[in-house]
Amino acid sequence: MSMWEVEYIIEQTIKLIDSAQRPACEKRNLIHNAYHLQAAFDTSHTHFRVKDILLDTQYMQAYAIKDFPAYTDHPKYFDGLLETRFAWIYDNPEMAMSKDNPEVAFWDSESQRLYVDFATPYYTLNPDETPTRHEPLEFAFIIIKEANKQQNKGVVYDWVGFTLFYLLAMLPSEKTTTQLKQAYFTENELPTTLEVGVS
Repeated sequence: MSMWEVEYIIEQTIKLIDSAQRPACEKRNLIHNAYHLQAAFDTSHTHFRVKDILLDTQYMQAYAIKDFPAYTDHPKYFDGLLETRFAWIYDNPEMAMSKDNPEVAFWDSESQRLYVDFATPYYTLNPDETPTRHEPLEFAFIIIKEANKQQNKGVVYDWVGFTLFYLLAMLPSEKTTTQLKQAYFTENELPTTLEVGVS
């Protein structure tokens, strides 16, 4: 059963990131971290809850079927998607998912589009950007500070609870208790801008 509470907090986080006064590259990086964190829990695919934000920030890229790079090698498979409501697309689309055949896109019949995420193989909108991965507590700290800056008390409260009951309990940090206290539980300031690596 899907952890709806995790899905909800990530959805609210994406909306908060969208409202932030940050460059688009920083927003993409934070969204990437939000979905990476969500993937650590038993959750459903929730991109369509915030589809417009993901497209506007260029976190998600849309393709018409015949424009998708793998179409040339698998036209029959991709044409067959027109009869399907939703489908995951794997690196080799005609084989089952495996460690060597990961998901690379997904199909949505309502929009008649294939979608890929930022920093995945078929994403071409911002090819020079490489996401910077934040450990869960660091990401929580960034989001709590951003929510506080936007005076969004609901997100602050949700993330404090999420940190205490989920992150500290289920995704333990490699830091010692003293390091955790100094990094996240004392008065601290983060850099005013987040670094986004460029490959």
